[in-house]
Amino acid sequence: MSDSTLQVLLDAMALLQELPDDKHWLFGKGRTKVGEPLYGCQIFNSYEDGTTKERPFAEAENDDPRECVRTALNRARGRQ
Repeated sequence: MSDSTLQVLLDAMALLQELPDDKHWLFGKGRTKVGEPLYGCQIFNSYEDGTTKERPFAEAENDDPRECVRTALNRARGRQ
């Protein structure tokens, strides 16, 4: 990535603002095993009490945080 790390992360999180208010999201960086992509994003439905009661309905992993979020958003759009 040629952009600064901070700008790349801000760009990725800005993409998540496209989600409607009834969706919750989780975006993070980390690996639990060798060879795993560095970033992960999960999107959840939320309920009247503000909780998420199920597994994510869309998720993605990628070494580029923007691509990670874009992929999760595209998968979410396909399941709404």
